[in-house]
Amino acid sequence: MIRTYGGYAAAGKNTSGHAPAQDDTTSPEPGGTTASGFIISADGQIVTNAHVVNGAGSITVSLLNGRSYEGSLIGLDEHTDIALLAISADEPLPSLGWGDPGSLKTGHRVVVLGNPFGLGLSATEGIIAGLGRDLLTSPYDRFIQIDASVVSGDSGGPLIDTGGYVVGVNTAMMSWCEGCTGMGFAVPADLAMEVAAQLLENGRVPRGYIGAQSQPLTPGLAALTDAQGQAGEIITRVEPASPAMAAGLQPGDIVLAVNGTPVNASQQLVELIAGLPEGSVAELSLWRNGTPSQQAIRIASAPAGMNMQEPQSEVELSLFGLVLAVVPADDETRRELAIPADEKGWLLVWTGGAERPGSLAPGDVITHLDGIPLPDLAAFRTAEAKLASSRKDAVLARVWRNGSALFVPVWSNPVQHSAKSGAFTEE
Repeated sequence: MIRTYGGYAAAGKNTSGHAPAQDDTTSPEPGGTTASGFIISADGQIVTNAHVVNGAGSITVSLLNGRSYEGSLIGLDEHTDIALLAISADEPLPSLGWGDPGSLKTGHRVVVLGNPFGLGLSATEGIIAGLGRDLLTSPYDRFIQIDASVVSGDSGGPLIDTGGYVVGVNTAMMSWCEGCTGMGFAVPADLAMEVAAQLLENGRVPRGYIGAQSQPLTPGLAALTDAQGQAGEIITRVEPASPAMAAGLQPGDIVLAVNGTPVNASQQLVELIAGLPEGSVAELSLWRNGTPSQQAIRIASAPAGMNMQEPQSEVELSLFGLVLAVVPADDETRRELAIPADEKGWLLVWTGGAERPGSLAPGDVITHLDGIPLPDLAAFRTAEAKLASSRKDAVLARVWRNGSALFVPVWSNPVQHSAKSGAFTEE
């Protein structure tokens, strides 16, 4: 499981949040959340985690010298779990400097500073266990994995390199069971520093928006879209009345680059768009129906509170032995399945109780098969028959899963799938 501490404040179960600065200590108070933070400027700016202070009625900052201050929230960003606080002191405060997480390598030694379980300032030493980790919490995940203790109360504390600089903000722990020793994760300092600067200037983090969901173009998808040798992301959904719709983007379009910057694992489409200012015009390099093209699109501002969908990963499925049912059109059912109102005639798919790796999961919905819309079960059967007569090994299906649209390969024959899966999947 992934556990982020200070969650009671984020969940609104308490009325106060406590974010001690880097050289601070505090003890737990009833009804409050005890966590960590660090001072980044002499005038009292403090970085901590967003989940520590989100929904807090009051914030108390306690320094190691015994002095306490009322903290004010400048702003927070849930997508990166970074918050910026401020206190007013009568003298300049000692502060920590930002380091360069780009210089980190696996095996480098680091120190986690925090306030574990409210015991006071503590330090644990470890090494960098991994870089660029994606915990699927947001599209901006590129956590530093730490082989050092990160426990309750350490959230928001600094990850320090051997030069004494902050290279990350301690944020989460992953473990397989309650009480198990797990792995710690920190937001890289360059991302935290950028977010903190935006929060100071705007009180929020403005992000560009085009109203399209996408997923990585894997070799399996590329083979089925005549895009072999290309790298990018495939559009899975275009929001109504969005810049993407106005620009004529369609599900199945592959975005290769934004303003000449390639779209890849380290430069995801959502990140490239998010970094563009509202009102600007971006040039998208597309691959559509086997042909490259260019498309200009005007960047809008991401709606407040918008769920920034994480690109979904490719999965494989088989149609044989599945139990299908038409999705009811009532609003309650659509809310439960996270299906937008503009998506009509979808099919809910169950596996019929079969436990087969790579098959559909209960709750999946199919909207198109080999480009054919599926307004009802009869249309699905017609498309299935067409697939069978085409003698194709696989075609693309458009699927809705957990609030996101994505493309998946549909295998016409499970036996052929087993024999040829290496040609369509990534190791």
